[in-house]
This record gives sequence, structure tokens and C-alpha cells, in this order.
Amino acid sequence: MGLDNIVKSRGFRNFMAKLYGWGASLVILGALFKINHYAGADIMLIFGLGTEAIIFFFSAFEPPHVEPDWSMVYPELAGMYHGISAEIEEDKTEGRAEDLDKMLANAKIGPKLIESLGQGLRNLSDNTNKLSDITDASIATNEFTEKVKNASQSVGSLSKSYNKQAETINNDISISENYRNSIKNASDSASGLSKIYSQASESIKNDLAATGSFAESVKAATQSANQLAQNYNKSSELLSKSAEALDFTTLKENNYGDQLNKISQNLASLNAAYEMQLQNSNLQTESSNKLQETFEKFVSNLNSSIENTSKYKENISALNNIFQNQLQGTSEQVETTAKLKNTLDEFLNKLNESADKTIKYNEELGNLSEKVAALNTVYSNMLSAMNVKTES
Repeated sequence: MGLDNIVKSRGFRNFMAKLYGWGASLVILGALFKINHYAGADIMLIFGLGTEAIIFFFSAFEPPHVEPDWSMVYPELAGMYHGISAEIEEDKTEGRAEDLDKMLANAKIGPKLIESLGQGLRNLSDNTNKLSDITDASIATNEFTEKVKNASQSVGSLSKSYNKQAETINNDISISENYRNSIKNASDSASGLSKIYSQASESIKNDLAATGSFAESVKAATQSANQLAQNYNKSSELLSKSAEALDFTTLKENNYGDQLNKISQNLASLNAAYEMQLQNSNLQTESSNKLQETFEKFVSNLNSSIENTSKYKENISALNNIFQNQLQGTSEQVETTAKLKNTLDEFLNKLNESADKTIKYNEELGNLSEKVAALNTVYSNMLSAMNVKTES
């Protein structure tokens, strides 16, 4: 076996591949040791450079790289590898062009058909570019579908919140009705209380009138007591005068006894009348004191009732203000809920319309894809037929 056969063998090529790899690693290690000044750097550098010299030595025996004969596949490249003159190649090219013209003439393929074929290929290119747009549209459609699903979920949650809000409004309305009934009952109670106060005022007027008459009676009784006291004083003066007269009288014993008995009787009757008058005065005084105490209690109760009435009026006015604010807030909330319901209905209608249009769009997109696939099949069959005719 000669050296030429050895260097062309598979074993030599495998040996050179391993030699390149191992030798390169030794060269790199030697350079590493030398650059970093490791111990034994000189020895490693000697081994590395020696290995590199061996690699270059063996690489000199490798055969040169042989380029493939591309002229067998592409005849136009024959002159580049084999030194054939351009004239011969031009003759071959012209001959092949003439053969192609004859083939096209026999197949009745004229310039118009080729032009239409070129136009069809351009249309195919345009349609292919549009297909990318259709792909983007399909992606956008998928995104739109996902967004529609998310929107439907959001609408579901919104409807739940709307139902809760409606329940809250119904509860507020029922509470408002109860509050209105309470206000009505309070107003009825206030009207009843005003009637009671009017009756009490009339009673006070009557009591004042009775008090006036009682005062007149007390005044008359006082005058009577004064007259009685005057009479009593007069009687006492008469008695004293009678007693003085008794000491110096020269009357007889019988006349003196009769007069003394009469005086005693008058004095006893006078004392009885005076005692009765005193009892009546005491009774009238006690009645007057009781009436005064009752009147004072009534006045104090009336004052407290007036204070409670003013507080009650203030509470009723505050409750009326609260009720008006609550009614205003409830009406605003009802209006807002109605607007929200209308907006929600419009959104659902538009969402349904978008869903219908999306379904139609998907159907049209499927039809377009089928037509494009059929068109691609036609063009591929046409190109296959042209290739078959060209090869034949």
C-alpha cells in the first residue's frame, strides 16, 4: 500500500481528526502555563509547540479537497471547473433554449399563457401575503373570543352585584315605608297630644276661674271673720261694761241673776258661733293650701310637658330631615340603578351582536381557507405539470 493510498484512507482521516483535537489541547495548555507563569511552563510550552509542529508535518500529507462536479447538476457551471470555453457552453445553452422553445410550441404554451401564469403566480404571492394577515386576524379573533368570554364573566358578576343592589334598594324602600308609617303615627300622636294640651289649657282656664271665685269666697270669709272679730270685740266690751255695772249696781238679787244668765247665754252662743267660724276658716285655709299645692304641681307638670313638647318637635323635625335625605338618596340610587340597567342591557345587546358577527367571520374565514387551499392545489398541480413537461 503506497503513501497515496494511506493518506486517502478512512483511518488516516480519523487519525488526523484526533491529532488535530489532542494537539490543539496540548498547544492551548502550553500557552496557558506560559501566560500565567505556572510551574513547568517552559516544559509545557515545549510540548505544545512540538505537538503543533507534528500536526503541521502530518497535515502536509493530506490530499487537497476535491470540489464536486456541479456541472452534472448545473451544466452552466461546467466551464468553471473543467476549463470548457464559453462558446461551447453558449452553444449548449442555445441548444437547450431551442429545445425548450420547441417543447413550449408543441405544448401550445404561448406568451399569453406564460403571462397569465406569471400573473397567477403574482396573485398567489399576494394571496400568500394576505394569508399572513388572515393568520393575524385569526389570532386577533381568538383574542377577541377570550375577551368576550372575560366580558361575559364580568357581566355575570355585574348582574350578581346588580341583583344584590336591587335587594338592598328593596330593603331601603321597605325601611322607608316603615319609617313613613312611624312618622305618621308620631304625627297622629302629636295631634293627639296637642288636643290633650288644648283640653289641659281649658281645664287651667276653668281652674283659674274657680280659683278666682275661691279667692272671692276667701275674701268674703275674711271679711266675715273681720266682722265677727269686730262683733266679738264689741261683745267683749259690752261684757266688760256689764261686769263693771254688776259691781256697782243696786239691782235686786233676782234681776241681777236673770241678767247674769242672759249674759252667760249670749256669751255661750257667741263663743259657739266664733268656734264655728274658726273651724270654717281653718277648713277654708286648708282647702286653699291644698288647691295652691295642686296648682303648683299642675304648673310644674305643664312646664315639663312644654319642654318635652319642644324636644319632641325638635326630634320630629330632625327625623323629617333624615327621612327627606334618605328619600333623596334612595331616589338617586334608583335612578343610578336604572341607568346601570339600561347600560347593561345595551352592552349585552352589543355583545350578542359581536358574537353573531364573530361566528359569521369564522365561517367566512373557513370558506376563505378552503378556497385558498383549493387554489394552492391548482397552482401546485400546474407547476408539477410544467416540471414534468420540462423534464420530458
